[in-house]
Amino acid sequence: MLSLAMAAKQVGKSKPTLLRAIRAGRLSVTRRDDGSYDIDPAELLRAFPPLSGTVPDPVKQTVPLNGAGTYPAILGGVRRATGAPGRAGRTNR
Repeated sequence: MLSLAMAAKQVGKSKPTLLRAIRAGRLSVTRRDDGSYDIDPAELLRAFPPLSGTVPDPVKQTVPLNGAGTYPAILGGVRRATGAPGRAGRTNR
């Protein structure tokens, strides 16, 4: 079960947006004794489905640079400024 704040973060919406959905009956919740909400994750995804084709944020990876620090890892090879695969400064003959 999720709190209102956790549920809002999960679907990328604000707490007032979720409260409006609760009051309109679009999102079913359970009230706790203290008046806060318990939101079932399955119910949250039913009411606020993820956008099709969305991909979670990639994990940023760093690689040691001769022990002097780190730099972002380059996946898929080195690319020229044009974005084409290959080595920078190298021409095909």
